[in-house]
Amino acid sequence: MECKQIVQKSVKHIKYVSSQIKNDIKKLEKKKVLTPEQKKLLTETSEKLEDMRDKIADMQNDLPAEGNGVYLNIILGSNLNLNLLDADNRYKYKTRV
Repeated sequence: MECKQIVQKSVKHIKYVSSQIKNDIKKLEKKKVLTPEQKKLLTETSEKLEDMRDKIADMQNDLPAEGNGVYLNIILGSNLNLNLLDADNRYKYKTRV
C-alpha cells in the first residue's frame, strides 16, 4: 500500500472515531445527573476534540486530492493529484484553461 493511501486511510479513521466520541459526549451532556466537575470535563474534552478535528482538517488539506474529476484527468493526466484549496484559486484556474 502506498504511503499516501495509508495516511488518507488513517485520517478517515481518525475522523470516524472523533465523530463517535463527539456523539458520546453529546449523549452524556443530555444527562441531568452530571456534577459540575463532570460537565466542565465534558466541555474541555469537547473543545480539545474540536481542536484536534481542525488540525486534522488542515493536514488533510495539505494532502493531494483523491479524485480530480474527469476534466482534470483528461487535461493533466490520470496520475497527477491536484488540490486547489480555495474557491478563488479554482476560479482562476478555470478561467485560465
